[in-house]
Amino acid sequence: MNLNQDGKINEYKFLCVDGSMVTLRAVDIERWRRRFDQIQVHAILQNISDDSQRHPWLERKSWFFTISGYLDKLNKERDMPYETNGEIVLFPVKEKRSEKSPDYTGSVEIHGNKYKLAAWARKKGVISGTVGEIITDKPEKLPEHPADNKLPDGPDFNDVPF
Repeated sequence: MNLNQDGKINEYKFLCVDGSMVTLRAVDIERWRRRFDQIQVHAILQNISDDSQRHPWLERKSWFFTISGYLDKLNKERDMPYETNGEIVLFPVKEKRSEKSPDYTGSVEIHGNKYKLAAWARKKGVISGTVGEIITDKPEKLPEHPADNKLPDGPDFNDVPF
């Protein structure tokens, strides 16, 4: 972890299984902070960084995507904190990604099936919305050791900018 002149964190370092050190830079940290708005990205990144220094488990080829996927799973878990049966639960979106993004998101459970909801505030107090795909599984936790963290043979992702 390094701090910039304003005292803000501008990078995190992670130790990989092969002994190499990888760095998550400020631009990606900021993108993740905006994208994963339901969780405390800095605190989670700090925990993963500290953990990787003690017990390396990240693979160099896939470290970025592994951490990004983990943050996405945590964010989705936090996005739908209530279990309901037939009740609609909507939460205001803190930072809209575009003008067309919903103003509210949430979930509803009907006959044991959980659905995603999106809603938009229209003129004169009208709210319109959509019911999305069925949510079927809960995110898994991060793998405990390198064997659980491997991707099948494929392209090298080291040069992907984000």
